[in-house]
Amino acid sequence: MSAISIPVLITDATTALKELGYADRVVKYTIGIWREFEKFCNECKFITYHSEIKDKFLLEINTNDPPLKHGTILRKASAMKKLDTFAVKSSWEKGVVLQKPLLPTEFDEFLVAQDELLVKKDYAKQTRETIHDFSMKVLLFLFDKGITNLSDMNAELISEFLLTFKGYAKSTLRGELSRFRRFLKHLYLLGKTPADLSLYVPSYNLGKSDSLVKIWESDDIKKILDVVDVQSQRQKR
Repeated sequence: MSAISIPVLITDATTALKELGYADRVVKYTIGIWREFEKFCNECKFITYHSEIKDKFLLEINTNDPPLKHGTILRKASAMKKLDTFAVKSSWEKGVVLQKPLLPTEFDEFLVAQDELLVKKDYAKQTRETIHDFSMKVLLFLFDKGITNLSDMNAELISEFLLTFKGYAKSTLRGELSRFRRFLKHLYLLGKTPADLSLYVPSYNLGKSDSLVKIWESDDIKKILDVVDVQSQRQKR
């Protein structure tokens, strides 16, 4: 990567980002983080850009006092990854994912509230990140289905999402079911749904033949179990 001054890099990246047609909210937020990074570089007297400077900046925001919210740190890291890519390639090539779909405000609020709840319960950072990633998976699924209000979650959508577990190993399936129940439980605890929908997700115990019936019909349970890949020696997930 050839040497490039940090102000020039940010100016060029800002121009390129605006030309891509992203929502004003996304552009404004991303550029704001880049300007924060520029201020950090000025204070540390960094003149030309290289990836190690980005890493130093991310380390500082991870040790901020008071601590930043987990979701905020992830968004800042994502913005810096964009800048780093631009510094290397002087553009964002076609096919490079620059930004996840802009989720509805209620979805973002849920992620923040859920993380705050987990912090209060003394969940480890790595566990909170795993829960956040799974929650994003569900939220992106809902968004793709045209859902923008979490109160619209229902048994039909739950069933459709469960069927995305096709091909998972038995142990993975059990873990995914548990994570999905926790996601739905949090929706209810945080007031996003009027009822606890986690009851719609069947349980699954390895090595046991016990029934999974809660409020699912047997045909629904069979659909889930039928998609488990039990032939793969490598435990296809």
